[in-house]
Amino acid sequence: MATLSFEHLFKLRLVVARYGEMDGAKWWNTQGVLGRYGAMALGRGFPRTHRFTQAGIAFSVAAHRCREVYGSPAALTLWNLPAETEDRFREKWHDWMEEPDAWADFFKSLEAISGKPLLDCLAERDLISGDRMEAVEKLRRAFNASTTAG
Repeated sequence: MATLSFEHLFKLRLVVARYGEMDGAKWWNTQGVLGRYGAMALGRGFPRTHRFTQAGIAFSVAAHRCREVYGSPAALTLWNLPAETEDRFREKWHDWMEEPDAWADFFKSLEAISGKPLLDCLAERDLISGDRMEAVEKLRRAFNASTTAG
């Protein structure tokens, strides 16, 4: 079994959180929090860590929406992983916040997520392989999330 890369998980969460905003797929009720305007709005109050503040807001809203949609506390989503995993992720989060410049380019790339399929956004950032993309494209979706958000 492969070990979990927390950096990969963080990047996945960032891309999906940005993609799901109201100016994107409309899965959760944030409007450009991870985009350019979110960076401008939060950059003045949190000059070094505003990107992580943006991510924290978007992740919280996405997690809340997923709990509403999927209901069961036992449901695993990108935002609800086992407690041990979430604890280790939070530890890494603090490490990443110590070096925000290392993440600047990735956060900046999130501003360009618009109008593209999610899998393409993931592939552009080397977060999904071609084989996995094909497998995911074949999966049956439980519902059309873009029409049920709100």
